[in-house]
Amino acid sequence: MTSAEKPSAPGPAASIDTAYRSKYGVGAASMVTGESRASTLRLARLDTATSSDED
Repeated sequence: MTSAEKPSAPGPAASIDTAYRSKYGVGAASMVTGESRASTLRLARLDTATSSDED
């Protein structure tokens, strides 16, 4: 098993890494490192509606 095939993290990150490897093959090596994972932005929807907006 090469480093490009090894899971780089346990849990959900490992399954995401596996999916990248499956889709992109050896080219996924740079996308499944701890450094690339740390630089990933996670976006969350901000609910800005207030009760007065619903009237």
